[in-house]
Amino acid sequence: MGKRCLRKHPPLLSYLCHLTYVGDNNDNIQSCLNQDLANVNNWLIANKLTLNMTKTEFVLIGSRQRLSTLTDSPTPTINGAPIGQVTTTKSLEVLINDKLNWSSHIDKLTKKIASGIGALKGERHLVPQATLHFIYRALIQPHSDLNAILSGETVV
Repeated sequence: MGKRCLRKHPPLLSYLCHLTYVGDNNDNIQSCLNQDLANVNNWLIANKLTLNMTKTEFVLIGSRQRLSTLTDSPTPTINGAPIGQVTTTKSLEVLINDKLNWSSHIDKLTKKIASGIGALKGERHLVPQATLHFIYRALIQPHSDLNAILSGETVV
């Protein structure tokens, strides 16, 4: 596949920037990635902004079979500082893992909803029904609404 490098400004959304590459050659991907990271860094400097390196990370995405064929992974850097590789990252409240399946996101969502249900169970005999409904709408419903939107369902 051909390489695509940024020629002007990086695609920015608020405080979020994603750089995406597709390729068969690790050297090509790394070269293009480092070039774009240098462009991002130059843009940040020109706009008197800084990059939080503790929150900067990359995910190498592919099938299990494809990832197992790699002899090494890219080692992107910005200003000479290496960017750490992770297997799961959060983007706009959605957990994305290196295999593009929902397991990490569903595990996190299950824990959040279980915590909200635990709060409801603990309070059900102590507070009025209206308060329980308020707790539900605050602790549980936002998670189910977001995931309904992500899966294409209608939220009422």
